[in-house]
Amino acid sequence: MFFSLVNCLPQPAQSLGAVYFQTNNPQGNMIVVSSIQQDGSLAFSKMVPTNGKGGLSIDAATGSPVGADPLFTQDSVITGDGFLFTVNAGSNCVSMFKINPRDPTDIRLIANPSTQGEFPVSLAYSSRLRMLCALNGGQKNGVHCFQVSENGLQSIPGSTRPLPFQQTTPPKGPLGTASDILFSENSDQLLVSVKGNPPANFTGFVASFPIQQRTLAQQPIINVPSGSVAPFSMSLVPSVKDRVLFTDAGVGFGLGQLNRDGKITASQTIPVQGQGAICWSDFSQKTGSVYMVDIKTSLVTEVDKDGQLIKQHPLSGNTIDMRIASLDQDFLYVNTPGDQSVKVLRLDARGQTTLVQSLQFDLKGALSQQGMAVFVPRKSKCQ
Repeated sequence: MFFSLVNCLPQPAQSLGAVYFQTNNPQGNMIVVSSIQQDGSLAFSKMVPTNGKGGLSIDAATGSPVGADPLFTQDSVITGDGFLFTVNAGSNCVSMFKINPRDPTDIRLIANPSTQGEFPVSLAYSSRLRMLCALNGGQKNGVHCFQVSENGLQSIPGSTRPLPFQQTTPPKGPLGTASDILFSENSDQLLVSVKGNPPANFTGFVASFPIQQRTLAQQPIINVPSGSVAPFSMSLVPSVKDRVLFTDAGVGFGLGQLNRDGKITASQTIPVQGQGAICWSDFSQKTGSVYMVDIKTSLVTEVDKDGQLIKQHPLSGNTIDMRIASLDQDFLYVNTPGDQSVKVLRLDARGQTTLVQSLQFDLKGALSQQGMAVFVPRKSKCQ
């Protein structure tokens, strides 16, 4: 009873949550932390070292390090169960932080293990399994998983699974590179997307590893969505059971149904007129729409659960990673390396958005910032 009464006493004013992305600096990676204010806008808080290094992929056309979107992926920074996870592509490791729920800008590094591969680019977390899996996108590619506890990350012996594509370290792309990793709705499968490379006669795919007793199948089911070119991000569409939306940087996006055997059926790739490279996506619980971001046009494309176009919302500044936070309303936070900012869009209703803020950061001129994750504490029973 005493514990409950203490937790119901008035607490100091605090932010509604926090937003995180990584600098991805090869000299030393850091998490950029901002607090979410009452109107959904952001206030910069701090930068926290990851104890790792960022990594820059190579532009296959020029042979030079990539500026904007140097990891070619979604989910390089994620949250789950009060933890923050980020890849460190330049040092082949993952960092795990504990988030203080009373002050989500307060994060504490508690683990920094190797991903047992090269150039980790994306992460997936299952609350049901208490498992974190990392996608390595370099010459030594594949998936490796960890058991998650309050004390840190425990590498799961025998969990490394190679994938059927070849790359270098650092990777050369964006075509032919690793894209994203995602647990299925009930965590009985782990999905991995890889972009195709038509000039090299390499077909992109979405791989599915069935999971039994916290163990990945030895071999994945390889799915090639009809009409796809460069599968990129993957997002679950909770309003339709086992529906997966995947963006495609060469076409637009696609939809499919994930079956228990790992096969994706009823898949279709849907062109988006005027798209440059649609790469990132997230689902809004409040509007029921999926929002996708294009790095070349800086358009946010909104579609419904069946892939019907609702509206395109213009932004600027080479928009990349994005994530939606559910407060009283949903807010979309978009990482924008072109002007070193985060754009904040309020999702007012289906087809309606309001640009709330463009918060700029001083990252010393580098365009390597990557990832986007949010944390909103659960409301106590006293609220």
